[in-house]
Amino acid sequence: SGDLSVWSALGEQLRRLVRTTPRQARELLATEGYYSPEVTVRLDDSSGTPNVTVDVTPGEPVLVGAVEIVLNGFASSGESPFDKDALRASWPLADGEVFRQEDWERAKRAILRAVVQTRYPRAQLTESVATVDPETHRALLRVALDSGPEMRFGELKIEGLKRYPASIVRNLNQIKPGDV
Repeated sequence: SGDLSVWSALGEQLRRLVRTTPRQARELLATEGYYSPEVTVRLDDSSGTPNVTVDVTPGEPVLVGAVEIVLNGFASSGESPFDKDALRASWPLADGEVFRQEDWERAKRAILRAVVQTRYPRAQLTESVATVDPETHRALLRVALDSGPEMRFGELKIEGLKRYPASIVRNLNQIKPGDV
């Protein structure tokens, strides 16, 4: 009777896994751009050994559609304005590509990194929305960044020197106050 209860528990666990498989398969396929797959699962345990069959028809992939990039802040202060057009042009997800979750996350990180590595190290991603239209199989993307304050170098402050005079550090320093 102990073996029977173990097999009964395993059978129930297998049936639960079979019930959750379609949802899990759909979620996995969505990360790869397939938002309307057909997933069917069959359990055949008539022969004593359970046999599970999963049929997946991925359907048409969702493609990248319109991309809106909103840049808030980014005050241009004179001699070297921030090139917003170049930033937008560097967006890596092209119209017509399959909309994959990994690529979407990578694109958002890349555009933020491109800004943070300039005079705006406190920039933040304030909005990121991907709206999938199941009728047209397109993902409409919107990303908004806020620059935060522009940062520039201030006066050089030298502390803790014991063996060398501060003039050596000043002479080797190529950064001037006010540089981006």
